[in-house]
Amino acid sequence: MLNSKKLAITGSGVLSPLDPHSDAEVFSGDTAIGLHSIGEEKHWMAPLHSGFEPVIAQLKKENSIYQRLDRTVHLAILATRKAMESAGWSSDQSHTDTGINIGSARGVTGELEIHHQQFLKAAHHLPAYASPATTAGSIGSWVGADLGVEGPVFSHSMTCNSGLFAIGNAMAWLRAGMAQRFLAGGTEAPLTPFTLGQMNALKIYARGHELAHPCRPLHPIKEKLAGLVLGEGAAVFAIEALEQNDQSSALAWIEGFGSCQEKPATATSVSKDGVAFAKAMQQALEQSEDKSPVDAVFLHAPGTQLGDASEMAAVKAVFGNNLPALYSTKWKTGHLFGASGPLSLAHALTTLKHQRIPEFPYAILPKRPAAGPIRKILINSAGFGGNAVSLLISQPEQNN
Repeated sequence: MLNSKKLAITGSGVLSPLDPHSDAEVFSGDTAIGLHSIGEEKHWMAPLHSGFEPVIAQLKKENSIYQRLDRTVHLAILATRKAMESAGWSSDQSHTDTGINIGSARGVTGELEIHHQQFLKAAHHLPAYASPATTAGSIGSWVGADLGVEGPVFSHSMTCNSGLFAIGNAMAWLRAGMAQRFLAGGTEAPLTPFTLGQMNALKIYARGHELAHPCRPLHPIKEKLAGLVLGEGAAVFAIEALEQNDQSSALAWIEGFGSCQEKPATATSVSKDGVAFAKAMQQALEQSEDKSPVDAVFLHAPGTQLGDASEMAAVKAVFGNNLPALYSTKWKTGHLFGASGPLSLAHALTTLKHQRIPEFPYAILPKRPAAGPIRKILINSAGFGGNAVSLLISQPEQNN
């Protein structure tokens, strides 16, 4: 048991469609979403910021095996390295007492698609490394091997909740005393032909090529051509237990975690009333010893009519008329599937740091309440299958 200790986020590593060298881009009115070609077709998407590509290229040169790994694994390795460096953890701290959990909704989909095409074209001939290179569990394993961690190391897929579930898992391991520190988050590289084809088949993907904002969470005006847009990236966090009076290394306290599964009501498992969302948020709030109001909710809000409406119904059920400020990263970075929750968490940490909530570049409903000190933020995530996750964080007093 933690006794007098409290779980804290002490480091972060993020690779996203945004410029890695400036927090200002989080608050700008510009979107990273653009039209890009996949094969002969153009799609709205938010690729990784070009500044990360040389780093990925350098990673591949470090080890010949890394050249065979999926982009999802590359992103996870680099994000985890950055998180560990950010936390100031030395390499001798990353063996038996450090855990790693990396979540991904789609996993190593790029390599899987490539090898499947090879399988069809080359008389069912495949290289020997095809199986280990396309196994979902290889993400966590390669991250652990890269850092020299001996365990516990694992990866999992729980749809778009995968990244936030990884943080929930880390919390459980740390509270049980089964690890001293944890690296947890999500990674996703879903900008592939088959994945985009699946999203288009759901008829929720943005398709109007002249739209200023193809993804518009909480927009009050229905736009049939706007909708979900995919992005890619990874976000991993260093988590450890600290004494509550020792806040020098805490970026944020973890106050609570909630999750709920409801019966799927639609093809995308989104219910009209957002039952899973409401229960997950309530669980996270009830776990917190600090009962002060929540200042902001970073919504899952993918920019689809049913998805946004379901989550808003849940937010209103939990908060009533005293709604906190609301925000979604999807209009700016696209939907990163299993890494979307961790990316929202990264933006929430930036919000706490600068005491400024990012804004939408268009009108939203409901309108944002008057600004005030930002101390507590709730982060939501949802996924196919009718499940939802909420994570509650707060700002250490030293940063107030």
